[in-house]
Amino acid sequence: MKSSYPHIYMFEVVRKIARNERVAFETYMQSTFDPAFRIKNFGYDDSRQWQSVRDKAVYYPLIFMWPEIPAAKSIFGLDMDSIPHLQQAAFATDAGSQTVASKPFRLIEGDLAYAMFHPVNERTPSHGGNRMQMFSGSLQVLLIIRAKDLVPSQQQAGTSYRISINGMGQNNPLLLDLPSNTDDVLGEDHWLPKVNLIYEDDSPIQPLKLTVERQMLWTDISANSLIGVGLLPLVSLIALIVYLRHHYSSLVDLRFRTRQTEFLALHDTLTSLPNRLLFNDRLNFLLGNWRRRYESFGLVFIDLDLFKEINDNLGHKAGDLVLIEVAKRIRSCVRETDTVARLGGDEFVVLLGQVHSREHLLTMAQGILAEISKEMAIGEKRIRVSASIGVSICPEDGIEATALLHRADSSMYVVKQSGRNGVMGQVSPSDSVASRPHEQRLHRVK
Repeated sequence: MKSSYPHIYMFEVVRKIARNERVAFETYMQSTFDPAFRIKNFGYDDSRQWQSVRDKAVYYPLIFMWPEIPAAKSIFGLDMDSIPHLQQAAFATDAGSQTVASKPFRLIEGDLAYAMFHPVNERTPSHGGNRMQMFSGSLQVLLIIRAKDLVPSQQQAGTSYRISINGMGQNNPLLLDLPSNTDDVLGEDHWLPKVNLIYEDDSPIQPLKLTVERQMLWTDISANSLIGVGLLPLVSLIALIVYLRHHYSSLVDLRFRTRQTEFLALHDTLTSLPNRLLFNDRLNFLLGNWRRRYESFGLVFIDLDLFKEINDNLGHKAGDLVLIEVAKRIRSCVRETDTVARLGGDEFVVLLGQVHSREHLLTMAQGILAEISKEMAIGEKRIRVSASIGVSICPEDGIEATALLHRADSSMYVVKQSGRNGVMGQVSPSDSVASRPHEQRLHRVK
């Protein structure tokens, strides 16, 4: 993983532990993992020394880290609540059940970094299951991103663009700085303009500020144009027009690059469908329409069946071609105003606006399943794939994003457990998927 994602400095796991579970938890960790384990406090801002643990309602101890760096072994058991720049992100993740980025901070080694917190939902353990699951607190996984590892190993020579990324917070700390590779030998900085573009994203997931600068160069202006400016007013006017057009072209090119960067940040690179970030934004938009104008909508959760066998038998390249073809087929079944997103792996989700009945939503989902199930050509082979589909509708199944996703995802798992290749919709939004099976409807494509 480190070779594919070199900017990931460390992978960590944190568990929320209540006051009344602390002693039992420390005893379990000592007997299972490390005899010296205990929950610790660390004075990050002042002394940077270990401190006594305060008595409080909950703790957020570090229980796993990879890779195992000898110098970092001592932080095993560190309470994230004692680190100000991690405390806020841990609380926000626990409260909102979403991915949250911490404010940039300095590692013990001195490098600038930030942490991405993501909540993990554990299933209720069966009898004799993992004792770690017996503790009531939630789990959070952390990716520690070291800023200097975001810099590409090579930079295009001779570029006049300077790109910088700052974290949004106190003093806007610099995360990435790619300077231009041109030298000011002829006074371009003094005589020629510099173009600036600033984009600020203040989302709670990963707030940042992107700055792109381009310094105009003498090489952008032809020698013949300069001579003409000095000879005749008419030639001067023509040269000025040429210069302005060239300048405008540079701005258009800069805008294109910026839009391309924004597109890559919000879309899946394989299928060009919206990614999870853009999907969440559009789901919240539809929920806002419901609250303001009571416009109902549907959510379709799609998971391809036995997709791992395609990768294992035909290779990952064939698997990518299958995902691209499935994305095209789903897109062909819906309107231009609807959203088809890829959440990752073989999971897709569709947002259908103005859905006024569950029957209409199920009909749309069955059409998508029928289209996916048609034979497709992958290289020299012709194969068929199937999918398990769960649906939910707002407001019958909920008026919050998590509730709608949970309903559709749970219905999809019922299809998986019932033999795959089908569509499931719940009649009673107040019941769980497993509680009243006689009120569920499963539709299959023959």
